[in-house]
Amino acid sequence: MTHPFVEEVVRGIEGRRYETELEILLLAMEGGYRLATVPIPTIYLDRKRSSHFRPVLDSLRVGATLVGWAVSRLLRESRVRPEPEHSGGSSRKGTGGPDVPAR
Repeated sequence: MTHPFVEEVVRGIEGRRYETELEILLLAMEGGYRLATVPIPTIYLDRKRSSHFRPVLDSLRVGATLVGWAVSRLLRESRVRPEPEHSGGSSRKGTGGPDVPAR
């Protein structure tokens, strides 16, 4: 990871619950970073094997994060789509088309 990416994570992602990991992965994917899985051992304090994961609520939050990202991406892509090419006449350089005069 690069330093600018870490700065972007710190500036743009609020540490909340389980959706934070997804937000970081989506940010890395959009930035073109290579993603890989790495095993991480779970360490429980005082041998307590409890989780604070709330199956329904936390799953909804993760799902809402993913849907929000997909919608924002679709909106961004719809704003930057190129205009369809004109069907009448060529606009390539030097052909005398409507946009480029012939030399």
